Order: sequence, then structure tokens, then C-alpha cells
Amino acid sequence: MSKTKRFLALVLIVLMLASSLAISASAALEAPAKVTATQSSSVIRLTWSKVSDATGYRIYYKFPRDLHWKTCVSSTTKTTYRFTDLPSGEVYIFGIKSYTKSGSKTTWSEMKKLRTATEPFAPKKLTASQNETSINQA
Repeated sequence: MSKTKRFLALVLIVLMLASSLAISASAALEAPAKVTATQSSSVIRLTWSKVSDATGYRIYYKFPRDLHWKTCVSSTTKTTYRFTDLPSGEVYIFGIKSYTKSGSKTTWSEMKKLRTATEPFAPKKLTASQNETSINQA
């Protein structure tokens, strides 16, 4: 094979690889956007923007001291999720991934992360008494 033919074959291979990479890059699935949390003393409500090509979403969580993520919702098609009966004053890190299924193949987005916490409970009935030198909680 002449040098010219080898060069042309190499250029053709490079173009085919570049074309293949461009197609796979454009096929990447978007991560959920605009992830927000609203919280109270025992409830955290996550919301996020719909990803147009997504089949669904998976929600993960961990505590700041944890190394590994735990799946808390393996599949939902909604763009909101409400966690109830949570301990007050606890910090959570949530992660959300979008996914799409085509036959037996599942494609995942990058994880969008959000750190939030439940609000501490406010004390209910506080009473105090005082004298000349101190104040005491009753």
C-alpha cells in the first residue's frame, strides 16, 4: 500500500472516530436542573426541572459523614418528591439522576447534588422564674 493510500485510510479512520464521538457526546442525557428543597422540622420536599428525554429519575441520599450514596427512590417520573417523618435538625445530601431506557440499555445522567437540612424543632412552652441574682427555667 502506498503512502498516499495509507494516509487517506488514516484520515478516513480519524474522521469516522470523530463522527462517532460527536454522536455519542450529543446523545448524553442532561442532569436534572433547578434542584431546590423546601423544609420544615420533619419534611423535606425536593423539586427539579423536567429533563425532556428522560424516562425517569433516581433519588439518592447520604449524610455528610457518609462515603457512599444510598438509593432512596429507585424510579419516579415525577419532578418532585416529599420525604416525611425525618428527624429535626438533621443535614442531608440528596442526589438526583435522570435516566432513559431503550430496550435493555439504560443511559444515566450525571448526578445533581443538593445539601439541605430539616429545621430544628422550636421549644413549646418555656417558662422561667427570676430572683435578684438569677433566672431559672421552670
